[in-house]
Amino acid sequence: MMLSLNCLILGQASEKSLTENIGEIYTDDSNVVIGFSQFTVSTFKEKLFRRGEVKNIVQNIEEMDLWKVDNKKVEEENNLKEFTKSDIIEKLGGKEMVARFLFKRYFDVNQEMDIKGIHIFIVPTSTEPLNPIYSYLFSKVPSKREREKEAKASRKVQKIFGATSVSETRIFKTIAENSEARLDENKLELLYGIPNFFSFCTNAGIIFADKTMYIEQLEKNQSNYRYMFLRPRRFGKSAFLNMLCNYYDIHKADIFNDLFGPLYIGKNPTSWRNQHLVLKFDLSSISVSGSRDRIEASFNKVINDTLQDFIEKYGTELGCPEVKNVLDTSNASASLMSILKLAGKFGHTLFVGVDEYDAPANNSAFTDTSTGLEQTTLDNVAKLEQFFKKSFFAVLKQGCRRLYNGLAVISKYFLVGVTPAFRAGNSPLIEAVIVSDEVGLHGICGFTESEKLYNGYFFASSGYNKSDPQPPLIYNSHLVFHYLRKFSSHGLVAKSEESTAIHSTTILKSISNIGEFSVKDLEDLIINGSVRSKIKTEFDFSDLLKIGKNSTITWSLLYYLGILTHLKKLEDKLYEEDASNLLARNYMYWSEEQREPILTTVNNVMADGVKQLKKYMQTIKMGKPKSYCDSGVLDSRVIIDEEYDDLQEHVVIAIGRRILINSTKLMSTSNKYQRALLNL
Repeated sequence: MMLSLNCLILGQASEKSLTENIGEIYTDDSNVVIGFSQFTVSTFKEKLFRRGEVKNIVQNIEEMDLWKVDNKKVEEENNLKEFTKSDIIEKLGGKEMVARFLFKRYFDVNQEMDIKGIHIFIVPTSTEPLNPIYSYLFSKVPSKREREKEAKASRKVQKIFGATSVSETRIFKTIAENSEARLDENKLELLYGIPNFFSFCTNAGIIFADKTMYIEQLEKNQSNYRYMFLRPRRFGKSAFLNMLCNYYDIHKADIFNDLFGPLYIGKNPTSWRNQHLVLKFDLSSISVSGSRDRIEASFNKVINDTLQDFIEKYGTELGCPEVKNVLDTSNASASLMSILKLAGKFGHTLFVGVDEYDAPANNSAFTDTSTGLEQTTLDNVAKLEQFFKKSFFAVLKQGCRRLYNGLAVISKYFLVGVTPAFRAGNSPLIEAVIVSDEVGLHGICGFTESEKLYNGYFFASSGYNKSDPQPPLIYNSHLVFHYLRKFSSHGLVAKSEESTAIHSTTILKSISNIGEFSVKDLEDLIINGSVRSKIKTEFDFSDLLKIGKNSTITWSLLYYLGILTHLKKLEDKLYEEDASNLLARNYMYWSEEQREPILTTVNNVMADGVKQLKKYMQTIKMGKPKSYCDSGVLDSRVIIDEEYDDLQEHVVIAIGRRILINSTKLMSTSNKYQRALLNL
């Protein structure tokens, strides 16, 4: 089940509509999983506020209202850009959506929606004028002469603030250049959930980490690169991709020093800076529910909308073409090929970024797992996978080859996602190099810190450096921000249980529903804390049918989703922990009596074991065994003496079952846990 709704910000043209998908479940900003039956209008506003297009218009979630409109009446209007709030009510039959009401009060999940129409208007309630910074983002980029003229004119709000290093580290804060907008040191801000590099440098007080040194590393490996970078959700992949877009964009050449000057790449620019037209896709907004025609219609709309924005932005460079003469509304693949040929015709090269490139397959496979991954679901995913390979990724592959006048139009592309999807078999993506596990690029996304705040992840091989055999732990950016916000608001550290693995519920549910994997294989992981497995670097989503049956597929998927990670040597990990931490570790076992898994701690298990041992020892002490089999002791000369503790008694009994003991001598070791050594 999936709702696909088009939302339009009041004052913008209908072509600028934002598509939001709502599935069976939703994870809010606090990592709370919400089912659709509890999904409210307020929750939908929170979801919208994650979009950079919305956040650039309103400063907080309370500064916007949502209005449901009559889709048929919207189709009768030609100029929505000039509409006012009164027009929404009078001409479109607008009905304000109350924040506390359930979302299903306004939209029926079983209702067939027009994917091309407008369903909701976003109405900003703030009376403050739009910041010139955001006007710049949404308007057509002016010519160089116009930008130079604007730069000389006085303005009250700085368009670019610049940044300065914090304590000579890689952490920077955005500062204001004029005295009127001087930064209040007590009002530092984290851009939580906004993957917009431009915003990092245009909002005074923003704190961000400099990751620009990796641009140099990417080009050093291969100047005309085709890379794929994989990390679990909320690690900052979109923010890094957005930074690459700003770095390569020819339209950002005049403000390069403002954006990158204080950062590493600003002081060490490469020859490719500001050399490309930038084409960036986000495949997460493509609806993959419903019929094949419905999916293709959503694909055509999302891709064509992106291409239309590209034409409007680079109109001068592309010879000012008419959009209708370039784009085919019913065939986005043909539209994309036309754009590539057009750019090549005028001698331009492209940097292509694809955000959440694997989202269509992921969403299709795991949107509804109430009955596990059925064969029908996997068949549909396989067909979907072939469609995207042929209709999208194959076209990009052609653009990377000699497409026009013997030149490759796509100079570089960078794909980010969670899983290595669309790569198995004869795939157009097989040429894309997965660089997320390379040591030199390990820190592209996430934070490093000597103090452990949350459980970290290893994504690079551990044996790459003899002097430093383990790369630094990488921390999920979202969880770090969550921690810092909680701490700054309440002065308290959030418990680790509040920040569980993100978006893992449906995956684990799929595995448990199949049942062939969950009990036996997960038992090793739960008890020992680790498992041995190879990680698959490519797979078709038809392989997901093997989840629960093929442990390699399952472990690989859990690894890419961030539920599992590489483990340093177990003895080193245990050595770093004291007895209290080890005893506090969670322990789960299956209860045959209660027919459900029981979660406890190692300490509780040991305490219960001691109780059982005492009962066992008492039984042996109280009676005379008829034979060695009755008590489990091989030789009746082995006795349990009161001077020994429970653990020592257990060792005597356990070893006594296997060998004949002539004499015993027990000694205590100096280890963290008392162990009994037997001199035989």
